[in-house]
Amino acid sequence: MPKFFFDIHDGEHYRRDQEGSELTDGEAARREALAVLPDIARDRSPGDNRRDFIVDVRDETDRLVFTATLSLMARWIE
Repeated sequence: MPKFFFDIHDGEHYRRDQEGSELTDGEAARREALAVLPDIARDRSPGDNRRDFIVDVRDETDRLVFTATLSLMARWIE
């Protein structure tokens, strides 16, 4: 099975995946990247009321093969 690496960043923090995950194919990696974004956003509030959460997926050759972004905006309505 191919191995995929999921690098996560949100404008303040960056985590490069050193271990990777063995998945059946690129579609499984895409689903994994999309599934992790809400969990990341839930754990980190947007300090400046807006934040983009990004997952970059690399393959075994370190080539970027997929990227997904979730934008979160929070504001009080006056």
